[in-house]
Amino acid sequence: MKRLLALLLCLVMALSLIPAAAAEDIELIEIEEPEEPIIVEPAPNNEEVIASGTCGSDVEWELHADGELCLLGEASPDYPIGSTRPDFYAYRDQITSLDVDLEDIGEGLFYGLDQLYFAYLGVSCSIGEDAFAGCPTLSMIIFWGNAPQIAENSFRDVYASAWYYEDTDWCLSDFKDYGGKLIWLDEWEEPDWAGVRYSPESVTAEEGETVKFLAASSGDNACYWQYRTSANGEWRKSTLPGCNSDALFVTATASRNGYQYRCAYCYDFGTRYTDPATLTVRGVATKPTITTQPKDLTIVSGGDASFTVKATGVDSYQWYWRENSSASWQKSTVSTATKATLVYKGLTESKSGRQYRCKLTNSAGSVYTKAATLTVTSAEKPKITTQPKDLSIAAGGDASFTVKATGVTSYQWYWRTDSSSSWQKSTVSTATTKTLVYKNLSESKSGRQYRCKLTNSVGSTYTKAVTLTVCTKPTITTQPSSKTVSAGTSVRFTVKATGGDLSYQWYYRTSSSGEWKKCTGIGATTRTLTVEAKSYRNGYQYRCKVTNVAGYKYSSTVTLTVK
Repeated sequence: MKRLLALLLCLVMALSLIPAAAAEDIELIEIEEPEEPIIVEPAPNNEEVIASGTCGSDVEWELHADGELCLLGEASPDYPIGSTRPDFYAYRDQITSLDVDLEDIGEGLFYGLDQLYFAYLGVSCSIGEDAFAGCPTLSMIIFWGNAPQIAENSFRDVYASAWYYEDTDWCLSDFKDYGGKLIWLDEWEEPDWAGVRYSPESVTAEEGETVKFLAASSGDNACYWQYRTSANGEWRKSTLPGCNSDALFVTATASRNGYQYRCAYCYDFGTRYTDPATLTVRGVATKPTITTQPKDLTIVSGGDASFTVKATGVDSYQWYWRENSSASWQKSTVSTATKATLVYKGLTESKSGRQYRCKLTNSAGSVYTKAATLTVTSAEKPKITTQPKDLSIAAGGDASFTVKATGVTSYQWYWRTDSSSSWQKSTVSTATTKTLVYKNLSESKSGRQYRCKLTNSVGSTYTKAVTLTVCTKPTITTQPSSKTVSAGTSVRFTVKATGGDLSYQWYYRTSSSGEWKKCTGIGATTRTLTVEAKSYRNGYQYRCKVTNVAGYKYSSTVTLTVK
């Protein structure tokens, strides 16, 4: 129904925009029937794990590159509003969907995930207060097990469709709003994961030529086109011919040189955009294009300051400065004021707060960079700009940890055997440099932590502690077992392994002689795979690939028998 309403709305908008299209002085010409576009099959979801961690001692989480946050385990701790957030909260602007397999969801666990639109919940016991509060974009929730105990305000201010399986133990008293507005549905359908299949291609055309930008989605969806005047401009709705279809027709004019276009496809769970395409008009001069803006800068009193701009199509540079953000701009007269990099030497704190920008000029005109602010401070302790990072290596390999900082006169690295032991000074040859290196490490060094002490005349600063994991090739300690179940039930296959810093990928085949394919369902990249026992899956076989930096190991092959 939502999709039908969206299509009707877009039709009304298209009719209402006909005068606007005419207002752009575009002559509509007869266009030959376009050739069938080459539709590119969508790339598979990127299942790369970009972050992982734990919630308490019983729950493990992984964030995939496609925005899916997976949680597996027993009961999560409570995170009341206003208290410390779980570690994955640092990635809230990347989390768009949830795959949860827990016994209990603690209070406020997912509070504040304001980019979340889909949640797939396997919860057998309870969902705590405010568990999903502060998730305004959440629009689809799927419960794939029996009804848990849901707290009164678990879904506070959430407006979403809530699906449940008809043959589970849900009853009329369970269908409440729980602090939000939930539309309960019992007819399960596979969600429409439609998206962009084909993005428009950039075009170079003669002035006056009519060009076509073509896009396609993998579903029957309402769409509209947008444009912006440059790669850094603001997106606006187009009113050109085809602006509410897969093909947009644009007349190449000098004023549109460098314009970018993209198509937006509308779904129940949000909007998906194609990659932008650029219109280039031959023979039309363009103003300089800034590729790298000058950056704000902080220096110690007495030091030098330099601001740099990178751009294409520049004939001349001229830098300007002003005392503060409300003062008037003045032309800089130092020797570097007409170069891409402006340099001032020996600056004192009296120059702190000044702003700088550059005017870039060619025959087509001029553009200005953004204003960059200079801060001049008195001497201070070393300032860390890049912390060292946790590291996983294969046994027998080398490990290196690096810190980047300003104002450093000396480095000293320290190590300890684990997070609860005492720090000891490292004595290897690289222990007094910014990069610490250990060679040919054995598994006995796994779990060690390292940090660096940075010193100057004012004092010292320590980096955060980072952990080294030395991995051996995975060893499977508990193999999955074959299952015989009735149709309609959920089946779990579990593998356990050792080796350090492990990742998992389950595979299936339709018979003992079939081709192995990646699983994409619940738990496909965790220790436990959950499969719905459908009749067509009778005889399917499954195995898990366990991987780390040292190698990989396949589990034994198990069979699903559906009665």
